[in-house]
Amino acid sequence: MRILILMALGSPWSASLAKTIARRGHAVHVCDFRNGVLGSFRPSASDVESDGAAYAGTHMLPSMGTGNMRYVLAAPRLRRLARDLRADIVLTLYGGGFGLMAYLSGVRPYAVYVVGSDVLAARGLNARINGIVLTAASHVFANGEFLAQRTTQQAPAATVETLLLGVDISLLPRCDHEGPLRIINTRSFGPVYNNESILHALARLPEDVPDFECVFTSGGPSLSAAMEIADRVLPGRLRKRVVFLGGGLPYQRILDELGRSHIYVSMSRSDGTATSTLEAMGAGLYPILSDIPANHPLVQPGASNGTLVPVDDIPALGVAILDAITNRATCARQADANRSLIKDMADADVNRARLIQRLESLVRTPAFMEG
Repeated sequence: MRILILMALGSPWSASLAKTIARRGHAVHVCDFRNGVLGSFRPSASDVESDGAAYAGTHMLPSMGTGNMRYVLAAPRLRRLARDLRADIVLTLYGGGFGLMAYLSGVRPYAVYVVGSDVLAARGLNARINGIVLTAASHVFANGEFLAQRTTQQAPAATVETLLLGVDISLLPRCDHEGPLRIINTRSFGPVYNNESILHALARLPEDVPDFECVFTSGGPSLSAAMEIADRVLPGRLRKRVVFLGGGLPYQRILDELGRSHIYVSMSRSDGTATSTLEAMGAGLYPILSDIPANHPLVQPGASNGTLVPVDDIPALGVAILDAITNRATCARQADANRSLIKDMADADVNRARLIQRLESLVRTPAFMEG
């Protein structure tokens, strides 16, 4: 199978999925815009080199225009590229603009993997565009049951299947619960991920809180503003405990950081099933998560394997963080349970084999729409 994948080259989950398909014996060509689409996902030179060795080809499109217009203008180039490569199918790892570009290119069949904000944040015209694009797709994969429900609401006639992206359990470290206490957040800095609420919650911790470190691994458009917030709201004794690594880290470095950590905090306002959360829980970290539908399969309200906090409830988040810090041994006892939960529901080997089987079945249809 010759497959052309539209994806952000620096996105760890996208690269992992694309390389898995390649390792299964398929000719995988990946395509992104030359100056990037998802700004927090810019690959390092070493990542490009190592990932590129796994692909049959890496193709960079010039970025013309802004917003949805860049996808509209790039559609003819995508069509030519798919024709030149004799692609059997196009897969977009993210809906939104990538899905729109596949639809407008006229290449058929194409499949779309929706992962979160591409559906959940769509309103008005964007939601209507989603309805057209997803209905025309031969198949839509949704990263979580709640996301699948919302996708079906936008595109009732689309063929939608719940299929978690999952994580490779064998690659995940087992966190060392004997080391210095460490809190970690691996989400990008942007409005939907709401990392700033974590900083405000940390500022509410009492002076006699046990020693800890809090690490933010990612970059993003609001990183600089978040660092300014940290400087402003955190007392000096707490500011020294908060570290911003700045983003652009190789995936192995992120895994290493997880292995050194114990508590994972994500206060996203909207999500599919976040791969970063699956990775953290699969590594045995104790999760403190926003109380949104996407997180309920991971931490049931009132469950002991994690804590759910209402979105933007800063006082409640501060209490949850303090409780996890002061009850470290109790949190550590949930490590094996969380690792088993992720293996059962989100094993990448199982889910990606299912994805590949589905794509192979779609290739039986004509590869291009004539005219």
